[in-house]
Amino acid sequence: MGRVDHQVKLRGFRIELDEIQCALNECPGVRESLAVLQELSPGHPRLVAFLVGEGVRPEAVRAQLKQRLPEHMLPSAITVLPAFPLTPNGKIDRAALLALSGRERSSERSDDDLPDAPMERLLARIWCEVLNLDRIESQDHFFELGGDSLLASQMMARARRLLNVKASVNVLFEAPVLAKLAKRLQSEGARLDQARAMPWWRADGRRVCPCPARRRACGSSTVCRDRARRTTSLMRCAFAGG
Repeated sequence: MGRVDHQVKLRGFRIELDEIQCALNECPGVRESLAVLQELSPGHPRLVAFLVGEGVRPEAVRAQLKQRLPEHMLPSAITVLPAFPLTPNGKIDRAALLALSGRERSSERSDDDLPDAPMERLLARIWCEVLNLDRIESQDHFFELGGDSLLASQMMARARRLLNVKASVNVLFEAPVLAKLAKRLQSEGARLDQARAMPWWRADGRRVCPCPARRRACGSSTVCRDRARRTTSLMRCAFAGG
């Protein structure tokens, strides 16, 4: 992470970052772009792209990239910014960019895209933890967010424990979009009879400590920064009332 080399290796492929940036710069509305390798956790790198432009939507950029680049060169996350952060020396601050990836994937996000159904909300919480992200939307694609086979196994293992459902990791490969995965798991017998919808994002898209006890501990308006939520915490957040 933080390499300035133009060539990186990912999942056995040697990838030219300049080639990705060239394709990004040809997308309508894009003024500047940067493609880098980000390591979410040890042994789990992913490609991410940052864009500067107006009226640029990550979904549209991804659709155009799919027409020009092979699958292994497609960024897992695309973040649109009004300008790149700079270091005191006037160079692009890559560390600051990587801190934004996954949190500000689009400058035109809407809360209407956030999961609303209880099953989606619980799955989204698991995705946030496994993928180390702060925001998951209903139409997000697990593997386009940086998921791989190992993370998929971890995600489904948590889902099986929480939902008491016998579903293999193949279910996630067959239904990698959050909303579709929720419906698929429900068809497999997963149920959240006691679940109550709870707001767990602020308007700016950051995670809010959702449990009353933990909210009192860190302040009612404080963003919970603890990423190491345990299974019991997930259950409490999904089923707690009040």
